[in-house]
Amino acid sequence: ICYRLYTQNDYDGRSAYTDPEILRTSLASVILRMLDLRIGNIDTFSFVDQPDSRQISDGYQLLKELRALSSAKRLTEIGRFIVKFQIEPRLAKMLLEAANLDVLNEVIIIVAGLSVQDPVNVPKDKVGSADFINNLRDESSDFISLLNISDALLKQKKYFLNQSLISFVKIILYR
Repeated sequence: ICYRLYTQNDYDGRSAYTDPEILRTSLASVILRMLDLRIGNIDTFSFVDQPDSRQISDGYQLLKELRALSSAKRLTEIGRFIVKFQIEPRLAKMLLEAANLDVLNEVIIIVAGLSVQDPVNVPKDKVGSADFINNLRDESSDFISLLNISDALLKQKKYFLNQSLISFVKIILYR
C-alpha cells in the first residue's frame, strides 16, 4: 500500500533528482574550509552549482556571530580552531566554550549526540530490546537523556572490564 502525502500535481512538479547538497545546507563550514585552505573567495568560486547569495551571506553571518571571522572576512584564532574539528561550526564552538567553562566532559557527549541521528529514537520493531535506552530517557530534556545514556554505557563498560580482569586473573591463578 502506498499513501501519497502530496497531490499528483505536486509529484509531477518535483525535480527528477535531489538538489546538490551545497544548495541545501549551511555554507558556514564550506566558507571556513575555503578560507583555511586559501583556495579563494566563495563569492567568486566557480562551483558546478553556484549557491544562492543569501546562503553565502547567512554562512558569513553565522561565522561572525561565532567570532570565527573578523569583519574583514579573515579567520580569527577561534576560526582556526573551529576548522580543525571537521564538524558543524556551532558544535565546534560549543566544545570551545565548554573547555573554557570546564564542562567539556558533559558537552562532548551532547555534541556527539547532536552530530548523529537521534540515538534516543528507537525503531518500533526494536522497542522491546531497547528498554535499556527507554529507562534512561528524561522527559524534560533530550540532552539529559544523552548524558544518562553515556553514564550508563560507561558504567557498563567498567563492569565488563572488571569482569574481564577478574576472569584473566583467575585464569592466571588457576592454571
